[in-house]
Amino acid sequence: MKDTLFIVIFGVLIYLGFSTLFGSTGLMGSYGATFSLYNQRYFGYISFIYLFVLLLPLYYFYKETSFGVRRVEISIASFLLLCSSLIAQALLVTNEYRGKFGADFVDFLSPYIGVFGLWVFWFIITAVAMVIIFDKNSAELLHVI
Repeated sequence: MKDTLFIVIFGVLIYLGFSTLFGSTGLMGSYGATFSLYNQRYFGYISFIYLFVLLLPLYYFYKETSFGVRRVEISIASFLLLCSSLIAQALLVTNEYRGKFGADFVDFLSPYIGVFGLWVFWFIITAVAMVIIFDKNSAELLHVI
């Protein structure tokens, strides 16, 4: 059952990833073209890579099935990194690939905290996610040498 589920989810992620890349060419059919349109509208440039990046946690969940507190922490931190990248994309990009999720968040908060406040918020989210993922404090992360 585990192998079957892995193969099905792997196939769906590959199909959706390539649909995002080649959706407008008609190669992936009407569902692929529709998914590509909405995926690019809501996730912007990140839509081209996040489905392929999701293959890594799928593989790790397949290899090790135990689900502990550390895995929950990593999952939450990964979600924070996705949100952080959507916010950064919305702050940096102004064309149609801005991403609706991040753009709506930025457009909602910018009158209240400004662009500088959004960058501080982005930095905090990214720093917290990195501290959780690497399991080190901020001083250890900043100490490069």
